[in-house]
Amino acid sequence: MTEDQLARKLSQAYLAAPNRDKALHVMLFAIKYANALQGRNAHYICELAEIPKWGPQINLGRKLADHVTIK
Repeated sequence: MTEDQLARKLSQAYLAAPNRDKALHVMLFAIKYANALQGRNAHYICELAEIPKWGPQINLGRKLADHVTIK
């Protein structure tokens, strides 16, 4: 998956979330696509998705992906 495709999916997840659940949806995105995010710059993907402040949240979700499962 390319960085542009990841950014598009991130943007869709972010825009579909209610305001109070934005952080949760960004975290779920990072957990779901952790393998595709490996070796990629999360801040750059956020910039492509036009939501630049969420890079740390994506990095956290990527690290948590090994320890959690989405139900």
